[in-house]
Amino acid sequence: HYMVSRMASFRFVYLYREKVQLYSTVSVGLATGSSSVVLPWADFTLIGCTFGRKLFGFAELGCGIGGFGRIGIGYRFDAARKGKK
Repeated sequence: HYMVSRMASFRFVYLYREKVQLYSTVSVGLATGSSSVVLPWADFTLIGCTFGRKLFGFAELGCGIGGFGRIGIGYRFDAARKGKK
């Protein structure tokens, strides 16, 4: 089985520092799968934190399709350009 979704995300940042961010996120959209039924889809991050710049880690507590807790790592390709004009 598989699921394909298209979601819009809205993020509110409580604290924005060079290497740390605290935020909440609401994501809503539609999903379809092998049965071709289209369903409403949502995910909420009640509180999330990223730490790092180009290579970063994150931890989130929320509810919805992403589950109750998430941790991971990521890489920002444009992090060196932020703040430069």
